[in-house]
Amino acid sequence: MADRLYLSLWLKNPSPLTFKRRYLKLIETFPFSLLSPNIVFTVRAVSNREAALAEDSFVGATAFRQVEDSVESWNALDTSFELEGSWDLLQPAGAEWKLQASKAILIGYGQDFEREHGEDLRIEFGNEDIFLPTPDSPASFRYIQDNIKSLLKLVKDLETALPVQKRLLWSESGINFAERLAALTSNP
Repeated sequence: MADRLYLSLWLKNPSPLTFKRRYLKLIETFPFSLLSPNIVFTVRAVSNREAALAEDSFVGATAFRQVEDSVESWNALDTSFELEGSWDLLQPAGAEWKLQASKAILIGYGQDFEREHGEDLRIEFGNEDIFLPTPDSPASFRYIQDNIKSLLKLVKDLETALPVQKRLLWSESGINFAERLAALTSNP
């Protein structure tokens, strides 16, 4: 089973006054899929162990305006916002690779919301397989390289749009993703 890949961001001077604006900037910066425009917005209180307070699905040109309105309607410091959508990445489709929608979850944590790592923002990218080449498939290196470029561009765009103090690209096993990628790509 593949590990899940995450990007955690800690922001400079986090405060209740900037929380919603910075979360909306994360959403605005993320390159959402043109192939699958559906999004689901969820609000949670206190911790991820609690049931969702609200969950809405949006599609179409007004989806992001509706999400913005939803974000603005919540004021509690112990809430988190989750936006599940997709972005377009190359993925294996049989013997070929095709551009397909790949699920991502964008999370913003209020300062009093329980979280393991203490970050302000997190993106869950799903299984890390689409960012790691397969040694038994040399053709995968070229496609994975495009996905890595998309990932690095996203990180750069987020660092430009937000006051990032610290960032961490990690997988759930705790194994250093960058070291793992380097080991796989050093001997294609």
